[in-house]
Amino acid sequence: MIRIAAVVFAALVAVAPPQSNVADMESAMAKAQANARHPGDEAMSCDALQDELVATMQDPAVAAVMTRNGAYARQQQDKLDAAHSAQSTASKASTAARIVAGFVSGFVPGAGAAGMAAQAAQARTQMAEAAKNQADMMQRMQDMLTIMPQMMRGQRLVELAQERQCGWMTAAGGE
Repeated sequence: MIRIAAVVFAALVAVAPPQSNVADMESAMAKAQANARHPGDEAMSCDALQDELVATMQDPAVAAVMTRNGAYARQQQDKLDAAHSAQSTASKASTAARIVAGFVSGFVPGAGAAGMAAQAAQARTQMAEAAKNQADMMQRMQDMLTIMPQMMRGQRLVELAQERQCGWMTAAGGE
């Protein structure tokens, strides 16, 4: 349980803005870990572990978060693909234009001002995109916090299945 908990916590803290209450996140994580242990866990059979794991991960809250996160990941990948395609196409022309602009600005007074204005506009756009990305990351973090109990319970069930060397774990590639 420590592995997943540490990775999840590190990811949550990494995207948290300075004003976030890290103590609240730590508290939520600790509470979810503590509540992941249920009386009778040690006596559960492999089949019972598998059934409860499936039920836990099919919780509507988990499904909703995973659906939103999957859609967000697809959007981000589409943006990256589009940017890469546009960059590949424009790269040669852009390089040539920068060379010409640099050459001209060395001989014509004030010619570099247009380039500086374009760079300032680009910087403003990048700052706005960064702010939106941070807000998106905060939403992902909040979503993950809402399903922290299910995630920690799932981790507990997986650990028990690994200890018992349940066949369904080895078939799924578990340790």
